[in-house]
Amino acid sequence: MKLVSHSKKVKRLGRPHPSVEPFVLSSGFSPLCDILYDYPDTRLILGFLERWHPETNNFHLLVGEMTISLDDVWSLIHLAVTEEFCSTEPLEYEDSIQTMMTLLGVDRAIAFDELNHYRGS
Repeated sequence: MKLVSHSKKVKRLGRPHPSVEPFVLSSGFSPLCDILYDYPDTRLILGFLERWHPETNNFHLLVGEMTISLDDVWSLIHLAVTEEFCSTEPLEYEDSIQTMMTLLGVDRAIAFDELNHYRGS
């Protein structure tokens, strides 16, 4: 296995676009925008990867099985786990294209291709 960190690429992108910023702030995920490690502990991460079992979504360690819970997420990175992340209301096809163009800054052809690739809004 090889660990690849994209933190330098992500840092070059900068803060979220101003039109997306309110969504990031209201979601409570804004602290994650600042969590990027230039030098992650490769041995530690690879050690956990070797013990991860995707069928059961937990780690198999010498002391037993370990699962990461939502409470652990809150304790470790102080992300509150409350309510829904975002609205789940379906969008009309044209509204979806317009939203992608506005928030992601892509042109109509790219938005159209993405929606057709994923079969809808």
